Amino acid sequence: MNKETDASASFSSGIEEAFRKTCKVLLHEEIGELSEFEAFLKRYSSGLMEAKSGISGKKIACSEPYCGETRFLSYLEASMMKNEPFGINEIKDIDSLFLAASERFWYAGNKVLGNSQDVLESDNCFDSVGIFRSKHIWNVKYAAYCDMVNFSEYMFGCTHGGEGNSFCMNSSWVSSAIRCFEAGMPIKTSDAYYSHNCNGCREVIFCFNQHSKTNAIGNVQLPKEKYFTLKEKILAELVGILRKDKQAPSLAEICSGRW
Repeated sequence: MNKETDASASFSSGIEEAFRKTCKVLLHEEIGELSEFEAFLKRYSSGLMEAKSGISGKKIACSEPYCGETRFLSYLEASMMKNEPFGINEIKDIDSLFLAASERFWYAGNKVLGNSQDVLESDNCFDSVGIFRSKHIWNVKYAAYCDMVNFSEYMFGCTHGGEGNSFCMNSSWVSSAIRCFEAGMPIKTSDAYYSHNCNGCREVIFCFNQHSKTNAIGNVQLPKEKYFTLKEKILAELVGILRKDKQAPSLAEICSGRW
């Protein structure tokens, strides 16, 4: 069943609960409401274009930018359009065909397909549940501000996600990644924070180009007890930054000294 959802208390409650759960799993504490972190979570997404339906006047989310004179409607409004054949005078020459076609073409936004429910302000979503301000989403359960993510759950601010990801925030090119924060290219990796290109790793913080590394900070493998003591301290400090500033520096900002 396709279900295009307007803003509702039940949807807001569901996505907010998913965000709180993700923060507790990933950061061990809640940091606030989802709406407070919109700018932070939109960091890596190319975003959505907003348009107004020429049928209902309602706001529509569109995946791609279009020319300024384009007419839009919601995907569920498409059935209201009449598919009239071209008239005899509209097929007499190429200019007439161009004009006739331009008068009939509309772009559809808010495309929610398959067995999807509770999808809000999103486009090109298939077989997904609890999606907010995201696009190109396939088989995802609970996601916000995401772009091109599939077969995953509890994803916030993530882009280019392969299968098997869960509880990730502001991470890109993820595949079989679990509990990743500000991570790039974590592959079959779990509990990665501010790390890049880690494959088959577990419990890594500020690690880069590592394979099968465990309990490491700054590419230095530590005794398990020391690692987890430092991890809890680092996460507590990170939570403090997020609560105060409603954002945290990205790896790019840290590398360039702009944090």
